[in-house]
Amino acid sequence: MTLNPTPAAQPPLDVNHLAQLAHLALSQAEIGAFQDQLQRIRAYWDTIQQVDTAGVEPMLCALSGRNVLRADQPQAGLERAAVLANAPRHDGQQFLVPKIV
Repeated sequence: MTLNPTPAAQPPLDVNHLAQLAHLALSQAEIGAFQDQLQRIRAYWDTIQQVDTAGVEPMLCALSGRNVLRADQPQAGLERAAVLANAPRHDGQQFLVPKIV
């Protein structure tokens, strides 16, 4: 496996265009460094794309399919007075919030 890109395989990435899209101001040194890094990432991606995945079932998650969360169980809610006691403003029945629109 090689991480060196072959220049003839794909056109170089336009780092200036990517920087403009991301609203980044890059120096010439940074542009050169990012150009090299992006080419190496692209070459590695091409290597990964060549892996034969025929017969491999797609996965939604790398973890086991076992549910690690507890099952939902219905239970009584909080008392209205206890909930409203924590509100900065209320009218006894509901929260009072500033009008936004």
